Amino acid sequence: MVPPFRDKAADMLPAARGWVDTAPGRSAVHPSAADPESDPVANVLTELMDRVRRYFAKYSTVGVIGGAETEAGLARVCLMLARLEAGVLPERGTTVEGIHRGVPDDEVREVAGLVRTLRGSLTALPPFKVAGALSGVVEPVFVRGHAEGDLVVGSTLLAVCLGDHSEVTQRLRHLVAHAWLDADDLYHIREVGVYVAASGSLVSWPVADLAAQLLCGRNADTARTEFRALTEREITVPRPVASPSATARGGSPATVPRSGRAVMTLNRATPLGTVYGPEAWDTVADAKWTYWDLWFGVVCITHYGGDWDALDAGLYSTSHFTHGLSEPLWCHLVDLKSRLSAARLTAADLVGDLADDRKTIKKARSKILEWTGILAKHFSPAMRDVPSDRFHFRAHFGHWDQYPVSPRPFYSRLAAATPFDLEQPGQWLPTFGNIEPLFHALEELEAEHATTPSTLLAVRRAGLTASSLAQHCCDPSYGDLASDASEAIVRFSLTDWRATGIDPAVFWRDALEIFMVFINFGCAPFGREREVMANLGADRNRTLIEHVVDDLHASYTADRLEWNAREVERLREFV
Repeated sequence: MVPPFRDKAADMLPAARGWVDTAPGRSAVHPSAADPESDPVANVLTELMDRVRRYFAKYSTVGVIGGAETEAGLARVCLMLARLEAGVLPERGTTVEGIHRGVPDDEVREVAGLVRTLRGSLTALPPFKVAGALSGVVEPVFVRGHAEGDLVVGSTLLAVCLGDHSEVTQRLRHLVAHAWLDADDLYHIREVGVYVAASGSLVSWPVADLAAQLLCGRNADTARTEFRALTEREITVPRPVASPSATARGGSPATVPRSGRAVMTLNRATPLGTVYGPEAWDTVADAKWTYWDLWFGVVCITHYGGDWDALDAGLYSTSHFTHGLSEPLWCHLVDLKSRLSAARLTAADLVGDLADDRKTIKKARSKILEWTGILAKHFSPAMRDVPSDRFHFRAHFGHWDQYPVSPRPFYSRLAAATPFDLEQPGQWLPTFGNIEPLFHALEELEAEHATTPSTLLAVRRAGLTASSLAQHCCDPSYGDLASDASEAIVRFSLTDWRATGIDPAVFWRDALEIFMVFINFGCAPFGREREVMANLGADRNRTLIEHVVDDLHASYTADRLEWNAREVERLREFV
């Protein structure tokens, strides 16, 4: 942003009725809003912003990546600010400390890990200045509300993504489109590139070269002229301010006069900037609704005749539910149906005349039916709380407090001995040099507690969780990890678990759930079910195990974990 807008933005904070100007000397209250000074939420946010400014001034130096502690702190603050930016405001009574603690630790670790990867990839990035005038622009705006990029460094426009193939393909087209939209050469874009954050890799091209490849031989100059002519007809909002001396042109969604406190009202379905889904959309029947709610409602009306069950069946169909986004979308649908029922609203009541709005229909269809441009950071709370994640957590840790000796301290020792983060999946690490310390530590713990059945059971149960999580982090094409994990399960099955006094119902539910995770990776008890179940003495608890299997099958089916339901049913034959 350019002065004076850059300085102005720092004085705006979100409140229940819109955006409040907190700058000194502009204390008049807008007629449509309550006094922010008496609003406890606004007061907390004001204190929060003051602390954030001081924190950044102390720990955030442009162009410098600090130590692990600094990176984690900055990651937490940035994630916290991103939630506020998306319209997720704190409840009344929440403190600054509560907002800060509300950021999940796993998200902090994920972002900090991406920053550590970036540190090793800086040499591949285009040159940029740190001293003097900065040449980097975050989230450059080409057409407000329609075309916004990720990052401009030097003369290169970068798209930042996690590496999904379909996402990268789409972003390449966006890059060329954004470069073509910069008709006034505001950002001086000469190259475009993709930075894959997970691997820290960067690929870039001259704009003309990438355009030529995407157009498959068609004349790029002609295509650019046609594209700009089309956008001039379709896009009516003002373009970004091009210089410090320029003034904002008409059509802005808010007016902030130099005197008097102003509140910017967010117009219904007319958001400021790009909308990703979790942002607040409207208040209907005294309840707040997001853009995800709007898009689901529009699709329900336009494609399923207002029948939520038909939309549910569409997401659940075989062709859809195998996709990685179908489970989060289904979870939001279930949550939305529950909230609509509580508010006694139909889909038509929720979306109103927007069910006939062409742009809203197009956006809703692209998100709900085509899964276009959806990233994990755009999920709603319901989309983050998916049954498969709950199942994995329960299988790995959920029954430990019911063991005579908790496996938790032994798992902590195994995790500390492992040279990678066991709870950060998807790292795709080679097993050589990575898993030996884990299983060496497990062997030492087993030897140390070999004469105490209850402690040995806890050690070996901790080893199962550590082995399973390692398989979520490492390349499964290496057979040594599968072999070591398989042997760990067999040793677990040879433990005299009955001598520990553990409740058999607790033991069998926990054992079957962790076995289900291993079966998914093709490890024992996969192929060795009969041996493992015989070692555990399953025939002595046949009726109990039948009951546990029935209960797990019903739970998996209700949560649409059909593969799990089939596999747990298959375990009956080995009892």
